Amino acid sequence: MMKLKLFILLVFVTTQVVSQIDFEPGYYIDNANQRINCLIKNYDWKNNPTSIICKTNEDLNEREIGVDEIRKFEITGKSIFVRALVDIDRSSSRIDQLSSVRSVTLLKEKLFLRQLINGSSSLYSYEDGNIVRFFYKIEDGPIKSLIYKKYLNRSNRVAENNQYKQQLLNDLKGNSNEVPEVGYKKKDLKDFIKRLNKQKKSSFSDVEFKQSKKQFLHFSLVAGANYRSLMFEQRNTSFPVVDFENNFGFGFGAELEVVLPFNNNKWAVILEPTLYKYKAETIVPSNGVNDNANASFNTFELVLGLRHYIFLSESLKAFFNVMVDYAFIPSTEIVLGANRPNVTIGDTLGPGLGFGFDLYDRIGLEIRYQYFGDIVSTTINNTKANFGGLSLICNYKIF
Repeated sequence: MMKLKLFILLVFVTTQVVSQIDFEPGYYIDNANQRINCLIKNYDWKNNPTSIICKTNEDLNEREIGVDEIRKFEITGKSIFVRALVDIDRSSSRIDQLSSVRSVTLLKEKLFLRQLINGSSSLYSYEDGNIVRFFYKIEDGPIKSLIYKKYLNRSNRVAENNQYKQQLLNDLKGNSNEVPEVGYKKKDLKDFIKRLNKQKKSSFSDVEFKQSKKQFLHFSLVAGANYRSLMFEQRNTSFPVVDFENNFGFGFGAELEVVLPFNNNKWAVILEPTLYKYKAETIVPSNGVNDNANASFNTFELVLGLRHYIFLSESLKAFFNVMVDYAFIPSTEIVLGANRPNVTIGDTLGPGLGFGFDLYDRIGLEIRYQYFGDIVSTTINNTKANFGGLSLICNYKIF
């Protein structure tokens, strides 16, 4: 337990000490319509922001500016947000939270909207958790909400209020043959607004900037060295504890990493199947003589985890993992000595924490703590086991 506490402390201190370079060139326009060039902290927002953190040069202190002070801001080549006082419906789209009312309840709010298309007909988006809404503007008119809502009808089935399609017909003067096929999603609406601007022969720009192509799926080969302890205790008996202490073991496997497409690709989900071998023996005193205890078994471990990256430079990044590890252990009998019954071990599930570095987006090195707890499947005399420890893991990214 002390090792686990020290490991958690190491991860916390390291992630607090290491800073990230998140400031990127941009500008904002204030309420006096003045443009202020600055560096803006780029969080690659999934949810629309309510403020920005900026500084006019590298040496000055950071300043947080809210939606009431900014009409528009841009992180150059990355994203544009405009302030708007709009009507928005915040009803949930989650099945377990759907309303039985078809009509929407519009609330007037001052928000930063992400600009998607800028032209004679413009398109904007807003996201907050599971709420995704789209807005439009014609020429120099106000920004209006495209109305859409999921609800439960009288048969308790999911239905849709597709009022936005009527808006596409009436306000935006879309083609009546195209509108029914336009879904309430970003790609469909962007394509529709682009076609509309082309039909009007008006210039427009897609201001949802194309980022440099990212690889969102990675496959790596993994090799690891374990330093794990195994201890058996027969409670309510006079038998002493059988402690195999810490022993080295080696293993190999693979890792599949899915990078999540927001927050500057700092989050990822990992799936890691690995095969490890544990082998140890110890001497246990029993009734004045020494007993030999032996443990030898393989574990096929399937790790599912969440990874967070910290970018240190163009070639180096740190990361930490929070995970669960399911260990498939073939039913194996463990010899605890000639004077006591053997025990059988089996599958188990436990938590894990990892911290490491990634070099050139190719080679990774991680130190990981995993705790599997009780691996005893069948026993007599109420035998319990504790299994876990540290691992040093290397991985080589194939793609």
